[in-house]
Amino acid sequence: MKLIGQGTVAVIDAGWIATLPFSTDATVDPDLTTCAASSLCTATSGDRVFHIVAANGSTVTTLDVQMSNLTIKGGKATTVSFLGPDNQTYDFRRDGGGVASALTASVFVPTAGGVPTDPGVNGGNGGPGGIGGEEGTVTYTFTIDHSLVTSNYGGDGGGIYTPAAMTASYLTVSGNRAKANGGGIYNDATATMLACTLSGNSAEGGGGLFDTGSHITTIVASTISKNAAVGGGGISARAGSR
Repeated sequence: MKLIGQGTVAVIDAGWIATLPFSTDATVDPDLTTCAASSLCTATSGDRVFHIVAANGSTVTTLDVQMSNLTIKGGKATTVSFLGPDNQTYDFRRDGGGVASALTASVFVPTAGGVPTDPGVNGGNGGPGGIGGEEGTVTYTFTIDHSLVTSNYGGDGGGIYTPAAMTASYLTVSGNRAKANGGGIYNDATATMLACTLSGNSAEGGGGLFDTGSHITTIVASTISKNAAVGGGGISARAGSR
């Protein structure tokens, strides 16, 4: 699938317009009803901008998505609990405010005293005891170039969340925020980034980029600046990534 802005850059705005400036307090959470003092929020709810996932029961084995000449903004991935047809509690995943690739839409969340766990505060693993996570039956690839991802919010991956192989070039990811990890990008697969800019993003871990899993991430001729986090303001790399 290709999504290409023709002529001038096409703006895709999910409607949660906010200013998420660089802050030394990377734990400030605009998911609260009252936004941070330094933020301007015109809405308190929203949805992610793009969700790349194969439908349940699909016979698709590979899914290649290419984006170019886009501005992706105003996405806010929030946890919404609902009762499924099996009378079990489910939570919509709150990862990837701007773009979520290869991510199941929801996870089964066992209740503890009637209160569902929050999949957005545990590194994207579905929460304590949760079942779910990334799609495992489809091979995904994600390519994005000459685009801007800005003013988005999520649990993990404020701007982009991808456990799929990613190639990014001439991409700017700025002014995004994550409640947990990866203010700009949460990456869990082989990635190549050429002439990219990660700036002014914030999270608890990996303000600009949170890189996890056993893979190689290659970053060439790129700028990572003015991001904030409790751990790894620019980059936090874990679990075998190099």
